[in-house]
Amino acid sequence: HIAPFDNENRPIVDVDDALVPLNYFNIVKLKAGERFRYAVPGYETCIVPATGTIDVTVGGQSYDALGTRTVDVWDGEPEGVYVPVGMTAEFTCLTDGAEIFIAGAKYDKVLEPFDVRVAELDKVQYGSDDTKTHRKIKHILGQQQADKVGRLLVSELFTMTKRIISASSRVTGLAFKCCNERIINLAMPIISWMGQRFVSTRAITPAACYRAMKCTTSLFWAG
Repeated sequence: HIAPFDNENRPIVDVDDALVPLNYFNIVKLKAGERFRYAVPGYETCIVPATGTIDVTVGGQSYDALGTRTVDVWDGEPEGVYVPVGMTAEFTCLTDGAEIFIAGAKYDKVLEPFDVRVAELDKVQYGSDDTKTHRKIKHILGQQQADKVGRLLVSELFTMTKRIISASSRVTGLAFKCCNERIINLAMPIISWMGQRFVSTRAITPAACYRAMKCTTSLFWAG
């Protein structure tokens, strides 16, 4: 558990972290016209605006007006840009403000950058809206992008407030079950940032969970 704090746009989970060395995570907050530039050697990353709209450039490629949300995370669908290993990325805030998540995973090959827009999201729902037990998953980097990324998975998961802890437990339990069957050790720390209204679970999972040896970042939004 990491309590909310002002990270001043510096990584919350930096490269070669003592607990989860295969993951990288940062939150960047910008005002209109401000820019942020970064590169993470040895890690592939994904830029996802939680709120606001940004212009992104990666390796000479431009991805304009990324992000559909203006007020909060309920105001639109997520979008993202994949940033290959070690490649420099820069984004500029187009709206009054923007909060941008950067999720990463260690990888040793340099691929090609690309963007994921609303129409390309892979959406899955479990449970029922009627009984308020639903979980809605929006894969930004998921199965549809499997052949274009290395080990990074990025998803958003919406669940009811009263079920946020149990939902996290079920995910953890599933991962442990798969890993135990394959005799693979699993470290799944949970970063909670409830002041920002999300819980991020990060793990290294075997193919039985998703794809062989992938780093996952899931954002749990509390309703």
